[in-house]
Amino acid sequence: MDLLQVWSLLQANEITFEEAAEALGINPTSLKFRITRWGHRLPLLLATLDRIRKDEITRTEASEALGVTTRQVNHLMTTWKVDRPIKDYLIERATAKVKWEVRKKFAIDYIAGTLDLDKAAAAAGVSVRQMRRWVSELLIKHFEMPFKDLKEVAWPTRSRSQRVWSATN
Repeated sequence: MDLLQVWSLLQANEITFEEAAEALGINPTSLKFRITRWGHRLPLLLATLDRIRKDEITRTEASEALGVTTRQVNHLMTTWKVDRPIKDYLIERATAKVKWEVRKKFAIDYIAGTLDLDKAAAAAGVSVRQMRRWVSELLIKHFEMPFKDLKEVAWPTRSRSQRVWSATN
């Protein structure tokens, strides 16, 4: 139920004060304080927060409509428990980040010597060539060592490198 709908029902005496507070997810004392604080501007605030929730306006536009800063809008969204819908590009970005972390683990396993290059690439779902690129990137970033020098590193040292990476990442 929208915030403004709850407020309208409370104003029309169709629900009690306690029911309104419960519907808004806050305690009655907090609701009384917020009504007192916002006074006649409360319907504007609730309508604006509802529009943010429906992704009709941005926080910047909301701050202009309410006459407050964007930071205060963020605080209002937190106190009134308003969440914006998650954008598709944010989901894709988070998914890509998780995939990279999983794939990086396979590259680290290869460097540590627990997997060979073919198995690491198959487990990550990429080509051997791509796995070699990732391994090279990690080696250069953390050890300033090219891929070809990895063969010269003794196995005990390689397995210690896995502990170093898990501690730094």
